[in-house]
Amino acid sequence: ASLLMSADRVKTLLRDHGGVSVPALAAMVSEFGVSFESLVYRLHNLGYINAHGRDQLRLRGWTGVLRDLDNDQKRRALLDSLGREPERRAPGLLT
Repeated sequence: ASLLMSADRVKTLLRDHGGVSVPALAAMVSEFGVSFESLVYRLHNLGYINAHGRDQLRLRGWTGVLRDLDNDQKRRALLDSLGREPERRAPGLLT
């Protein structure tokens, strides 16, 4: 997780997007090329979310995050850049 999602970069993205928010989650999944599940666990391990927050995000899932993006154009652009839902692909840096 440290190799794929450096603590410094996670901190920067969270700061730039106003904390653990839908835009921040989308930006991190896109930039790091990891599954949503992996990102959620990394945020928990770094202390940005507690166990309850981790569980709530896991229940919400990637599709819930996509649904909550500001507009359809952003949603389509994110899906196009990822190629497919991140829950179903291996991390880019790892492969």
